[in-house]
Amino acid sequence: MINNAQLLADEAKYCSFGDTVHYVNPPKIFSGCEGSYMYDEAGTPYLDLQMWYSAVNFGYKNKRLEQKMIEQLQTLPQAPRCSTWPPATAMPHWPLPAASAMSPRPTM
Repeated sequence: MINNAQLLADEAKYCSFGDTVHYVNPPKIFSGCEGSYMYDEAGTPYLDLQMWYSAVNFGYKNKRLEQKMIEQLQTLPQAPRCSTWPPATAMPHWPLPAASAMSPRPTM
């Protein structure tokens, strides 16, 4: 496992500045997350008031999304966009029905 000093060194070397802005010195290093909380190595919970991207909408480690991703990977892990399949066109219609329950797309 990488130690914190190496983690920070690698971050400074390989990550863009926007990814590496820290608001405390030394930077807080987290080892886990769930819902709206992040946890340090001692297991101390911190309410993430700056949740970015999908975490703000769904929370960290959202079990429902996790299960849907697993179902997707088990159904068709990759679909080239030069073709289509029912779940790709059903995305706007949430919640998605199980792929096995969807009728095939009509052909012309």
